[in-house]
Amino acid sequence: MTPDSLLRRPVALDPVADLLERSEAGILALDPIGDRIAAANATAATMLGHPGAQLRGQRPSELFRAVLPALLALTEECMALGHAWHPSLMVQPRAEPQVEVEVFASLAARMERTTVTLLMLDARRQRRRHAKREFERLYRLDQLTGGGFDTIFREIERGNRLILDAAGDGIYGVNARGETTFVNPAAEAMLGWKAEDLIGALAHSVFHHSHEDGSSYAVHDCPIYAAFRDGTVHRVEGEVFWRRDGTSFPVDYTSTPIYDDARLVGAVVLFRDVSERLAQERRITSALAEVERLRHRLELENAYLTDEIGARHNHHRLVGSSAAVEHLSRQIDAVAASDAAVLVTGEPGSGRELVARAIHDASARRQRPFVRVHCAAETGLEDELFGHAAAAGAHARVGRYELADGGTLFLQDVAALPFPLQVRLARAIEEGRFERTGDDRPIAASVRLVASAEGDLAARVEDGNFYDRLYWRLATFPIAVPALRERREDVRALAQHVITTVAARLGKPAPRLSVANLAALEAYGWPGNVRELETVVERAVIVARDERLHLDLGEGPAGEVEPRRTVAGVPTADELRQIEREAITTALARCRGRVSGPKGAATLLGLKPTTLYSRLKRLGIEASDYK
Repeated sequence: MTPDSLLRRPVALDPVADLLERSEAGILALDPIGDRIAAANATAATMLGHPGAQLRGQRPSELFRAVLPALLALTEECMALGHAWHPSLMVQPRAEPQVEVEVFASLAARMERTTVTLLMLDARRQRRRHAKREFERLYRLDQLTGGGFDTIFREIERGNRLILDAAGDGIYGVNARGETTFVNPAAEAMLGWKAEDLIGALAHSVFHHSHEDGSSYAVHDCPIYAAFRDGTVHRVEGEVFWRRDGTSFPVDYTSTPIYDDARLVGAVVLFRDVSERLAQERRITSALAEVERLRHRLELENAYLTDEIGARHNHHRLVGSSAAVEHLSRQIDAVAASDAAVLVTGEPGSGRELVARAIHDASARRQRPFVRVHCAAETGLEDELFGHAAAAGAHARVGRYELADGGTLFLQDVAALPFPLQVRLARAIEEGRFERTGDDRPIAASVRLVASAEGDLAARVEDGNFYDRLYWRLATFPIAVPALRERREDVRALAQHVITTVAARLGKPAPRLSVANLAALEAYGWPGNVRELETVVERAVIVARDERLHLDLGEGPAGEVEPRRTVAGVPTADELRQIEREAITTALARCRGRVSGPKGAATLLGLKPTTLYSRLKRLGIEASDYK
């Protein structure tokens, strides 16, 4: 008999059709090609929310819209194999909660078209039946074939009614057949089931049937019923109970066996919803992790600041009164009030870092760290700048970009930054966040950027040697620091400042800066700029006797230099020293500050290392400045 004939024949005259119509299973005959229902019984109509309505001719794709992909897969499998099965298909009736159905599909070939017949059963009811059968196979106690133990649970309930009603925890009883015998109001409220719905049902199949991930929880693995097997109390954490609406909640529970004259008659289960406790634990764990992260970062900041304090800085403010210094001061005041990036250019030793620090000290970020990154570092620069994710047995490394959050990041010699790192830095500036190396979680950071560069950085952009987007991000406010030879009127103030500072540090009287000393200082070309002047004057203060200052500039008594003019193209002594200095500094730059060895500057210049060390000392050049 075909599904269509079921609907064509009068029900009263066809006992088979009447049987199918009244079946517990919903029956649908589908035309999968034409997307229409060929036939349906009353149970199917009720399951789909159309009781008393005619389903024939309606579109399955509309009725099963919420689970259409699963229905299509089931239909395709059936058409390929002749049969198919789905254990749990969620059907959404009109204006009703979802119904979970177990579906059996079979293929019926007809001359006109192919028909797929669906047999739909209430999945929850099926699950209870299976669990009941399994429970009875595994747990039923032969000696408790009678109903006497039900009386025991009724007495337990009556004797403890006030306690059961007042308890905030869920409490229910199960007999040795696994049937629920009583349920207190707290359990009803947590589970969403009424006591009359639960009593007599196998509790496990109703609200303990699946793990948190939805996987099946077999009856024989249930610790609640294990009390029937071993007669001991089972305390369990980290499981879930399922509410009537299909949602779950975490529980801790205790299953306590109940004896009557040494016979196991069942168990009493006490459970509590631990959602809030777990949420609080997660909040505490998260807070502790944040505290640990901040503590680790504070340790790094303190270590960094200690290193910075220990570094050699002769002063933290501009010294001089020349027009160039006054112009520089106005530029610093103008930009410090904003968060604009600054590009400081100038020769080595001219005071580019001093300008960067002055910008930070005059800004609203002065209470946060001033963090320096030397971009010419040979190895580990990416981790140094951005940090890296935690590895096995080690903390995550906090990079200097993150340390500068809320403060200022000074990129020293930014032109030396490798191109891939330039791209990554530009993206971090644009997005206001970055990722540690080896991690894909973004970290927000508010960083004020100040970069220094020697020479024309824009020319490097044109040559393709510097990332243009990074250049325009850094060059929002360019500041050019003048060389010392361009502001000779500041030489006296600078020299006197160094004399006073060094003498105080050494605990000795400050030597007097004589007219001859000043003339020598002002006449000198200072290719090493302020850094060279500081070195020359500091050395003179250290060796000074009787408060007399002897400057070692390489020419003349007492360091006095008599300027000479070029005659017929012959270079002067100053020019020769300048040529020598440039050759040495160029070699040191190429060799990254290395003096001796096969790759050292001495080999490049064709000098003995001892000779080059002597000339470095005489010219006041620090090889470490070129590392």
